[in-house]
Amino acid sequence: MKYFVISFKTVTANTAEYGFGDYSDRDYFLNLVVEADTKRKAMNKARKIDSRIRFSGINSDFIFPEGDESISTFLN
Repeated sequence: MKYFVISFKTVTANTAEYGFGDYSDRDYFLNLVVEADTKRKAMNKARKIDSRIRFSGINSDFIFPEGDESISTFLN
């Protein structure tokens, strides 16, 4: 089964629109596509490919199985 890893980059400018740098926007993007049997194995493979990927904490990456409708929430 395919799993999709969604990551984000913060976009900010030192303007009033972004609270002078305090309130940044997030741009989500598709980071990796991993083939694995289970979600846990897919997370493990993703970490081996790119050590900067993490799935715990507040600013963590997301992982979704193929066919999950939630991906469209992040990717426009």
